[in-house]
Amino acid sequence: MRIEYLTEFADLARTLSYTETARNQAVSESALSRHIRAVEDELGVVLFERTSRRVRLTGEGARLLHAADSVGTVWSGYLAQLRTARTRSADTIDVAANYFVSDQIAAFLAHRPSSAIRQLSQGEPSAALLQHLERGECDFVVVTSPVAIGAHVESFAIASDSFVAVLPTAHRLSSADALCPEDLATDPFISFHPGSIGDEWIRRICERAGFEPNVIFSSEVGSSIAQLVADGLGVTFLQKRTISKMHPHDVTLVDIDPPVRVQALLCWDGRRPLPPAARAFRDYLREHATP
Repeated sequence: MRIEYLTEFADLARTLSYTETARNQAVSESALSRHIRAVEDELGVVLFERTSRRVRLTGEGARLLHAADSVGTVWSGYLAQLRTARTRSADTIDVAANYFVSDQIAAFLAHRPSSAIRQLSQGEPSAALLQHLERGECDFVVVTSPVAIGAHVESFAIASDSFVAVLPTAHRLSSADALCPEDLATDPFISFHPGSIGDEWIRRICERAGFEPNVIFSSEVGSSIAQLVADGLGVTFLQKRTISKMHPHDVTLVDIDPPVRVQALLCWDGRRPLPPAARAFRDYLREHATP
């Protein structure tokens, strides 16, 4: 059975209009009708009840729609992998991450200068990054726990981290050894853009403490957020190792009590063989992990 016939069937099952589906799939209505008949003949079932006025999906059609969607997802994933393979060299490694790994990438490239790394996405929630992996759009994702990982995804921890409060040096709590998140309930917050993993974590910490942060400004770059805090515009929560690598000035890092800890996980799809360069990257990070 031809994949495109299943695609046309799935479209028709949703539109219930030969005219609309023919337009969507860029085929003539007569060709679409022949294709649907061919699927029915091959399966020996009736997929649609047709009258002069309407089209209705049968029970067998509904069952096939579920299977057709699954086939379409697998096929789209394969095509994405194929496009990726054709547009990169064998020594290019594609990584999507929501944890700061630039220093580890730089160290690996110094160790293996023949390789190249493309960082495809930064800051997305972990579940969204794992979808990139599922669709075959990258070799690895680096996500922060806790996150639900499929049984076919292999992973190991490359770093452990904890969140700290980032305060202006003149802040009333800047000399404290630790603080509770609720101590900052009345402060203005600087956050990451809505929908990002950084904003998700800041709001999660605040919500656990019983308040919603008053976010007055957002940015997609952690160093910009730290600078806005240094300028006295607000406070924020950032991962301690991450912000320490930025070498921020005029801010104070105060531990959170109780601690909020995360692990950064390197993940890859165990069903797909990794190219040699990607295997070298995985093995290097495993050897140099600091969990």
